Amino acid sequence: MIGFDFNCFLQIGQAILAGQSPYSAPWSFYPPATSYLFIIFGLLPFNIGFGVWTGVSLILFQRTISRSQKGWRGLVWLAFAPVTFCFLSGQIDIFFLWLTGFLTSRGWKAILAGVLLTLKPQIAFIVLPWFLLQWFLHDRRQFLWWAAATATLHASPLLIDPLIFQKWLALGKSESGWRLPASPGVFTLLNFNIPLVWIVILAAAFVVAGLVLLRSFMFSWAAQVLAMPAGLWYENVFLIGSTPWWLLVPVSWVCVLVAYQVHNNYPFVLIPLVSLIWQYIHRREKVIQPLPLPAQA
Repeated sequence: MIGFDFNCFLQIGQAILAGQSPYSAPWSFYPPATSYLFIIFGLLPFNIGFGVWTGVSLILFQRTISRSQKGWRGLVWLAFAPVTFCFLSGQIDIFFLWLTGFLTSRGWKAILAGVLLTLKPQIAFIVLPWFLLQWFLHDRRQFLWWAAATATLHASPLLIDPLIFQKWLALGKSESGWRLPASPGVFTLLNFNIPLVWIVILAAAFVVAGLVLLRSFMFSWAAQVLAMPAGLWYENVFLIGSTPWWLLVPVSWVCVLVAYQVHNNYPFVLIPLVSLIWQYIHRREKVIQPLPLPAQA
């Protein structure tokens, strides 16, 4: 259904506006702070709201691409299957993709972007670890500001409902059964009855490799996608530019076709794996340059 995810956000916002819990709406899995922000989506009818959100997402995507790809040529990434899905479903990942462009700056813009990225935990798992490590090692003050602001943002819903986190965590437990095998990375190996302990070890190895093997946040992002336990395949949208488009765009659609044939998500593990291998072989960023460390400035 076109606009399915946007409709979920709209219903969460409408539930809150009606004085109900955000978790009374169907498909409401987001953290409390995120859920309350969906009030914005609940203010408009579906057709108007979806149209407005699609337009905003297109603008943000164009700005993201033009900033990193030197012009309009990068818009070919609209054909990347995760990007196509985000637009058709009305997902919010394009907004977060735009935010990642501020992480390479310094000061309040990077801090604010880092805070807002935690509104979707699976995205934070992908994009923040590399930057947080750099901040902790080289700019401790920026790291502490991010930690304090993040804690404040996510604690604020307690002022509205002191039990809101209990409701969210209870919902999360009921969803964990299908989330792990549906992940875009190695946790999808659970579909083959591989013991969880070995999958966790493999995921941890990808995390470590991503953070320390290459001084590249894009390499880390691909490794984090492979290690992510709870996301879905369209989170691969953050790998835009990690390889040439002519490689990852066709690979993404091969994964879509094979996944459709086998009725399972495990083919999508190929997207971050191809990205990781490409980057390791070439040992350089193709599109977005890593955050310069103080010693290099």
